[in-house]
Amino acid sequence: MNRNRQGKEITHLIKSVLIGCGCSLFIMAVGCALSAALIHAEKLPEDAITYCSWTVCAISAYAGSRLARALAKHATLPVCMAGTALLLCVMVIVRMTLHFQGGAAWPCVLIAVIAALVASAVRGGRRRRRR
Repeated sequence: MNRNRQGKEITHLIKSVLIGCGCSLFIMAVGCALSAALIHAEKLPEDAITYCSWTVCAISAYAGSRLARALAKHATLPVCMAGTALLLCVMVIVRMTLHFQGGAAWPCVLIAVIAALVASAVRGGRRRRRR
């Protein structure tokens, strides 16, 4: 009986990591599209591409980690780090597939890891005391 419960717990953690990574990818796609639209409309200068990518990466990694943490409800650091690692793997695969040679990708790794650490450390909501 204990093994069955442990298996369900592991699958729940894996589902929360995958959902958090999916949320991160969605937010990243929307943020990149918004940044591209603003640069195309000349609302932002072309030099802002690097800063836009860093900002989008930080926001998406943080939001995905927070969602994964909220779904998992415990094991916050491993869940946030696993979701961010999966996100970074997808980013590397996209980078290799598109043969992108830009220089903004490596700081994004550090930014995403820091955002996941912050998301795992920040407490969400008020905690109730048991009586």
